[in-house]
Amino acid sequence: MRIVSLEENKLGLNFDVLSIPVGSIISSITLNWYINSQNCPYFYINALPIDPVTATPSALYAAITSGARYSAYHTCPPVGWESEVLGGNANTDLSGKFGERMVCGKFL
Repeated sequence: MRIVSLEENKLGLNFDVLSIPVGSIISSITLNWYINSQNCPYFYINALPIDPVTATPSALYAAITSGARYSAYHTCPPVGWESEVLGGNANTDLSGKFGERMVCGKFL
C-alpha cells in the first residue's frame, strides 16, 4: 500500500480470513504497517462493509465515508513499523466474516 497526497486520502484494504476457523473467538485485532516517509499521517481506520473491488464508485465512496470507526490515529510517528489495536466493533465485525474470502477495511 502506498498513499501519496497533499489532500484527503481514502484507501480500501482486503484481508483473506479463510484460515481463521469458524467459531474462533477474536479477542483483539492488531493492524501493523510500515511508514517509509511521513508528514504527520493522521488517519482513521474504519469499517468498509462492501468489497472495494466489485463496488461501483458511488457506492464505494458512500461506504468509505460512513463506516464504523475502529481507530483514530493522530500522531507524528517516526519512520518504521507502526502498530494499532483496533477498537469499536472490530472484533465482532471480523467474527461475522468467518468463512468468507475477504474482509474489507479502510484508511480514511
